[in-house]
Order: sequence, then structure tokens, then C-alpha cells
Amino acid sequence: MTGLSGCSSLTGGGGGTPSGDRASYDSWAGAGLSEPVNAFTLDLEVYRTLQDQEEETQTQTETSSSTGTDPLAGIPATYLFAAALGLGFGLARTGLSSLIQQDGSAQRAHFVDNGIILEGSLDADSVGASVSETGAQEVEAYAGYTLYRDGSGSDATVIAVSGDAAVVVRGGENVADPMARTRRLVDVKAGNSDRFRGESDDYDALVTALPSRGIMGVTYSSEGGLFESGGGGGGATSGLASFSDLDLSGNAVGGATSASFSTDQLDSSVAILYESESEVDAKADIEAALGGEANSSSVTIDGRMVYVEGTYEDPNTGDA
Repeated sequence: MTGLSGCSSLTGGGGGTPSGDRASYDSWAGAGLSEPVNAFTLDLEVYRTLQDQEEETQTQTETSSSTGTDPLAGIPATYLFAAALGLGFGLARTGLSSLIQQDGSAQRAHFVDNGIILEGSLDADSVGASVSETGAQEVEAYAGYTLYRDGSGSDATVIAVSGDAAVVVRGGENVADPMARTRRLVDVKAGNSDRFRGESDDYDALVTALPSRGIMGVTYSSEGGLFESGGGGGGATSGLASFSDLDLSGNAVGGATSASFSTDQLDSSVAILYESESEVDAKADIEAALGGEANSSSVTIDGRMVYVEGTYEDPNTGDA
């Protein structure tokens, strides 16, 4: 991750409560989402840089493997891995892959409610033509989008295209009606359907806790259990760190992550929301669980919310 370049960097590790922004995936997260909720956003500048520097990034990953043992770096890496994997498989045979390449017009990719959303300034006619060339059939106009379907029933792939976004939902085990799911995502973004944040103040606190950066993610369950096996996903089984890997024992209902990258630095923040103040782990235990490999790090406890920030410098620069 320290091999990425061209992305804005916000220095962490300074202590105190970070200034938070509403995570952009949140505007697609509708009421009625199944828990645990996992949603994340990737700035496609990060993805394109990865594509540019694939060989260099692999080399640096191998030489920086010790950093990967630290969950403060590993948790955003898991989301990054999940996003790259999701784009690779999720956009296959949709006609949308060009949108995320170097000259593509998509700026952000969101992964919400078993859908992939590409946001940017899109040429809807050109994108629609590309979708049609894959064999998908135009079905209807809906809320400013043109909807296309490839296949039928629960096995279909549905693609919605507008000048602002393209939405992909594939039917399967978790999506019995991909057309209905696509419409729900479109309605939520348009404000025609309630958002999940209206159902949960705790979820809302998590998705507004951290600054907007290249990778943003959240996992939330009102029943808690963030640190239990399977409780702190991150969206993929990647072998990298997740919240459930943290050696902490308090009952937490959710965690959020925010990370940015430069040529020689990774800045990462994690927010953890506990069920109650009495459940918050001791500061020393939190410091031991997160940020141990960082060049500088801080832990701030604010009521039920814990903020951990850290800065990782590229070991190849000789500064680490």
C-alpha cells in the first residue's frame, strides 16, 4: 500500500478526535439493509495507480510485509483488496470496465447492498451502447436511469446507467431479485427511499467519524460482536486483517476505516463504536492491538467511540 502514488495524503497520528466527513457510500445505503452492514468506497485514482504500479506495488508489498501484521494498516488493505477484486469480477461482461481504466470517466466505486456503483461524469448514451454490446437488453427508464438486463430471474445481471452513475447488481444467493435491488439503490441515492442512517444513530456516527480518503469502509451490527469471528468483515476473505482479528474483548457494534496513500506514506484511521462506555477496552489494550508497526500513532477515547490513527512510512526510503 505504501507503493501507491498520486493520491492525496492526510497525515494521521496527531492525536485528538479527527474531523469527520460523511462517507460517500452512505448515500446509497437504504433502509432495511441486512446486518451486519458492510459498505465501502474506493477512489478510483487509487485503483488506477495500482494498475500503473502493479509490479512495483507487489515488490514493495513483499518487502513491507511486517506492516501488514498491524491491523491499523491491514484493515484498510482488506477493503482495498475487496474493492479491486469486486471491480475485476463484478464488472466482467457488463461493458463498464473501460470506466475504471486510465482514461475512464468514473471517479469513485461504491460497494453497497450487494451492488457496485461507479460514480462520475458519464456519457450515458455511450455507456449504454457499450452495455448493449455485451448482450444486455434495455428494459425500461427508471428515475433518470436506463435499466438493462442480461439473463432472467434471480440469475440476471441488471445494470442501470445515467449521466452520474452506473449501477451493477448480479443475482445470486444474496440477491433473489436483482431488478428490485437495483431500483432500491437508485431510489435511495435519489432520496426517494429512506436511508439506513435514519434507522441507526450508531451507524450514522460511524459513517461520519473519519475524514474522507482514498479508501473508506464500515461494518456495523446492532447486535455487536465486532471482534468475534465473522463479526468484522470488510467485505472479502482476503487473508488480511479485519476487525474480528483485533485482540480486544469489549462488545463493539461497529468499526469504520479511512486511509490515504502517497508514494512513501500510508495514513490510516480506524473508529470503533462500543455498545456502552463500560464496554470500552483499556487504552493500553487498544494501543497494543492497533498501530504497533506505525511510525507514529495515537489513540483517543471519546465516550463510546475510540479513534486510532497512524502513519506508516515506506521502509524503502530508509525513514521507517
